[in-house]
Parts: sequence; structure tokens; C-alpha cells
Amino acid sequence: MASNLSDRRSRCADRSEPRSRDQATIRKALASRAGGKSLSNAGGQRLYGADQVKNFLKIEGQQARKEYSKTKSLTTEYFRVGSVEVSCSYEVGDAERASKIEALKTALKKINDLGFRLPESIDVVISAQDGVRNVAFMGDVNGGEKIQVFLGPKIFQEYKPNLGPKGVADGFRKQQKATAVIIHELGHVLHMRTSPNLFWSGKDPSSASGKAPPDSAAQLSQYACQNKLEFVADAFTAIVMTGNVNRAVFEDYKSHGGPTTARLDGM
Repeated sequence: MASNLSDRRSRCADRSEPRSRDQATIRKALASRAGGKSLSNAGGQRLYGADQVKNFLKIEGQQARKEYSKTKSLTTEYFRVGSVEVSCSYEVGDAERASKIEALKTALKKINDLGFRLPESIDVVISAQDGVRNVAFMGDVNGGEKIQVFLGPKIFQEYKPNLGPKGVADGFRKQQKATAVIIHELGHVLHMRTSPNLFWSGKDPSSASGKAPPDSAAQLSQYACQNKLEFVADAFTAIVMTGNVNRAVFEDYKSHGGPTTARLDGM
């Protein structure tokens, strides 16, 4: 067991770079546009001013707009799950639309049942077009907070090694996998809302705090090794889907700003 963990730990070290060209683009843009210098609190945590956060959110909005441009004609319906009002836009021709909506409702209910407080409203875009990813964005092009979640054609895809690092969601199949993928993305949303400074530091190219804790990340998944944002989101996925992660992983999850509730205190 120790040798396997050591092997996985070395793989973690190799996966600390941004996971995609888009994320690298975001980091480059933030480097040139973030206004003013960040401060730190007594614990050394980087603090971001309103102008910096606004720039972060603008870039998120620009990325969401690019994702939206890949979709075709959309129809919108509205529904509520717990306290969350969902604006759900979809392509009528998407044969998997109903299954994606079912997975979305299941994910929201699981998160709500554990006592997490999601935003009051979320925009969800469901598409069958190639290139549309399963991804969440936090802002709009004006720099306001706007949660936009995209669910693309690969949400039910069975994991194969050539697809890249394996995540917690890849341990599930079909409908459960889709639910886990959505929970992962909503984990990013909760991370941003509950620990904004820790979240944005994971996207800030001038911050040195973007790496995942290697031992704990290796116990979760290859994907969790990417960076601290993916570590937190994959740990969140494991917590919501299985109700359990080991104590060391949970402590690292909390120290990196992972969202928690009173119901998880005994974990």
C-alpha cells in the first residue's frame, strides 16, 4: 500500500499545472488585468480587493460566453430544487436532455440534504454539441456573480485512460456518474462562495498556493492532483456521493477552504 501511495504521489507532483488551455488563458489574463496588490491576513492567506474579484468574475463571464457560443438553439424552463431556482436551457434535439435534468435535480437534492447553501439562482445550459464541456463559471462579463453550469455530451462517458486523469466521478457509471460530475462543478461554486480568497488564489498566477496537497490528493484521484481547486471539488464529490473521506483528506480539504456543514463535523 505504501509503495502504491508513493507512486501516486509522484504522479500528483506532475499534474500541478493548469488542466486546460482555457485555464492557462484565464491565468494569463488575470496576470495582466488584476488591479492593485493583494494583501495577506495574519495567517498568510491572500486577500483580494473588490476590483480584483470583479476582474476574476469578468474573465469567468467571458469564458462562459465562449462556451455558450458552441451551443445551438435553446429552449428554457424553470424549476426549483430546495432553495435553488434553476434556469435550465437545453437543445430540444438533445436525446439525453431528460437524463441530464434528472442528474441535475439529484445533485442539487444531495447537496441540499447535507445542509449546504447554494446560490438562490443557477443558470444551467444543456447541450449535445461536441466541444461543450461539463464546467461551471462564476461570473458575467460585467464582473458580477452569475453561476453558469454547462452540461455537455460527455457527461455519461465511461472513463478510459486516454481521456486523461481519472476523477472521483469516473468511479461511477451512467446516471450516477452524471450526478457526480455535476456535484463536482457545484463544489467549485460552493468553494468560491464560502472561501473566496482561497478559491481565487487557486486561479491567481501570482499566488504560490495553487498546488494540491499531494498525499491527500493521491488518495482521492489522479484528477484531484491537478491543483487545489480540483482537489477540493473532488473531495466534495466524494463526501456528497459516498458520505465519507478519511480524516487526513477531510482536514486538508477544510484547510484549503472546502465547504462544510455541521452535519459533517463528525466525519
